[in-house]
Amino acid sequence: MKLFLIRHAEVKNKSLTSNALDQIKALRGFYRCFDFDQIYSSTLSRSKITALEFSSDRDLKVVHSEDLCEVIPDSKGNLTDEEINKLEKIRKKLKNCKAKNIALICHGNVIRWFLSKEFDVSLKQMMYVDIYPCSTSLLVWRKNCGKIIFINNYSYIPKNIRGDCFYNVC
Repeated sequence: MKLFLIRHAEVKNKSLTSNALDQIKALRGFYRCFDFDQIYSSTLSRSKITALEFSSDRDLKVVHSEDLCEVIPDSKGNLTDEEINKLEKIRKKLKNCKAKNIALICHGNVIRWFLSKEFDVSLKQMMYVDIYPCSTSLLVWRKNCGKIIFINNYSYIPKNIRGDCFYNVC
């Protein structure tokens, strides 16, 4: 199974920026010929809007889940037990899923958490990895073995709509 971890479009003060819809259009265009079996999204508006716009020309219903909402590690890079349990629950559900291609549209720290599990490193270590708006990271799971194919691909987003976040400013 391929799990496409897609970060929501660019935000400022928790609202989508003027570049956001163009970023989502670029993302949608890049994956237009790709068949997703399921699309999951966080329930926070920046992810919901990204997911709904991304899936607007597909015959798929977006599944919104509070388990994918943003998590904020403490100063030691730890999450609360409740946050870990939510993420573990959705990870287990996805790993046991029969779908071949799933898009998970969520937040940078959620993506970092998924990647930390596959790299077998701490979330604190993964905090040094940039996850840009509308970027994709791809995991492939086969028989309980995970493989990271790429992290933070944003090559499909034109330079003129990348915004400040692509230059380590946000």
